[in-house]
Amino acid sequence: MQYKIVQLTCGLGNQMFQYAFAKSLEYHLQIPILLDKSWYEAEYAMHFGLDIFKIDLPYVTREQMDDVKEKINYFEKKPKIIRSILKRFGFPRSTSSSAFEYRAEYLKPNSFIYFKGFFQNPLYFQSISSQINKILCPPPH
Repeated sequence: MQYKIVQLTCGLGNQMFQYAFAKSLEYHLQIPILLDKSWYEAEYAMHFGLDIFKIDLPYVTREQMDDVKEKINYFEKKPKIIRSILKRFGFPRSTSSSAFEYRAEYLKPNSFIYFKGFFQNPLYFQSISSQINKILCPPPH
């Protein structure tokens, strides 16, 4: 897989952290990072607001998302022992992270292809904080 995907969810503050994490992934892994905003297509979802900034990461296409879902579903349907073996061989999988948790392995080459979480730990984007500050600067009135 030549790219990784970061899910965008919830309000604008969470979207900003998720975007900062995605930019950090791009910086550290030097591969394309795509944003998934499909959560906002649900009837109950909040307003997507990240577009008020000059974000420069592309959004995932339906075809790319279908491909990723197929790989993740294949992995998740296997018994635990098989999943453990597949992990060791780098089989593509997804991850879910809690709000302030920091997992350094996310920013290193890994088999994760889909990232869900809030990524609110500044350690994720400390090496590109000046770039993030410029991108996520409030727009003029």
